[in-house]
Amino acid sequence: MAEAPLSLLLGGGSPRLVAEDRLLLPGVRLRRLRLRPVVSGSLGELLSGGPGRVRRLLGRPVEVERCEIELRAEAMEELLRRALRGSTVGGLAVSRVDLELAEGREELLLHLALTDRYGVRVDWGARIAMVPRRSCLCLQARTLWASPSGADPYLIWRALLARAVCARGVSVQGEHLSVDPLGLWLDRWLVLGGHRPLRLRGDGGLQLQARGYGSLDLLLGERVESRAPSPAAPAQGIADAPARILRGIAAGKGAQVYEELAELGGDALPESAVWELASVAEDLGQACAALELAAGRGSGRAEARLAVMRGRAGDRSGLVEMLERAWRVASHPVVQARLRIAWALTMATEAEGVGRARRELEGLVAEIGDGGWPSSITGEAWAALAKLRAGDPEVRGELVLAAAFEASHHMGGSRGGETLLEVAVELFERGDVDVVFARRARAAGEALVANPDSAIVDRLRNWRSRTETELA
Repeated sequence: MAEAPLSLLLGGGSPRLVAEDRLLLPGVRLRRLRLRPVVSGSLGELLSGGPGRVRRLLGRPVEVERCEIELRAEAMEELLRRALRGSTVGGLAVSRVDLELAEGREELLLHLALTDRYGVRVDWGARIAMVPRRSCLCLQARTLWASPSGADPYLIWRALLARAVCARGVSVQGEHLSVDPLGLWLDRWLVLGGHRPLRLRGDGGLQLQARGYGSLDLLLGERVESRAPSPAAPAQGIADAPARILRGIAAGKGAQVYEELAELGGDALPESAVWELASVAEDLGQACAALELAAGRGSGRAEARLAVMRGRAGDRSGLVEMLERAWRVASHPVVQARLRIAWALTMATEAEGVGRARRELEGLVAEIGDGGWPSSITGEAWAALAKLRAGDPEVRGELVLAAAFEASHHMGGSRGGETLLEVAVELFERGDVDVVFARRARAAGEALVANPDSAIVDRLRNWRSRTETELA
């Protein structure tokens, strides 16, 4: 077994074992450790014999004089993600884990996104107080919530407690979790040196100190005085968050109620409540007002839902703005291209928006060029451009047809053929000047697609009947 990375310090009448500044686990850093072995008999005999003296000291009972551990919420969140994501908790599959250290408080905000067996999303969260109890850290749930309202937040909390007790130094006491920092983080590290489990003297204690920036210090030692813990109160369950927000909106205090809920359970609580409210509200105005509260706090999920709901009501300006912001900040070129295409097609539905949308797609196909891009993306870009060129009377028919042929080349098969047929109808409806290009597009499209879309077939049938009437 490898020797524990400790240094021997002599002086002051008794030996000490010390260690400083080392990473125990991701998010858990040992800042300082000072141990005092319990020595009986001759110290000289114990320390004689060369390099094995630290091991011999660790083989005796060891007391902790001072221990300082730093916890970082960001790295602990990653550990929780690895442990929980993809697993099942309370019959629900965990898909997302978010952990945050409340600013200026000794509390954790935990949020899980889960999925039931029918694929329905369930959001669960807790505000967890970290309370020192002698040498242990007690995690007490102050607030529990779940959305939709039918989910049981207490059931999920108990399932999480049951999963946690498999770790050394962790135990469940009623509805709370008790964590022994020495047993959980230090004993496993020092056992490589063959030591006995660490222990604090009877007058030792634990203190917490919030450092800010998602960091918390744990101080253990003989002269560390723990504050008297407050009585453990049962967790407060919040089941009426959507109703609270709805009442707040009706009273003109929606933002205030949103902030109060965020204080109780973190930002995920009111955001999930707003999402549930928007899903079940019969009044479109109320749903949009609720989503505006979350969008104003930076919720991208709420902003997207708000834009879609407004678009269904005929107001597509929010959807256009959202898509434009999304493609401008997208990092992957393919994702950015898809969002630009979606933006252009949506923008084309606005008054005077066809020209601007077409120019954006002209720039996109110029960037794509002839290579390095998936054929699906290239085909989608040219198909969208052909549609917008056909809808712009200022664009000549041969340019419309060229874009449609380019799209069919990259898309191939039925999709390419349907693009040509759609362009053929649009060109025919533009007038006599573009009939020649319309006929070429129709012939090429019919050669590629065996079963075109029924709407296209109806428009082509109308075209033929009108052509025959004109020829007669």
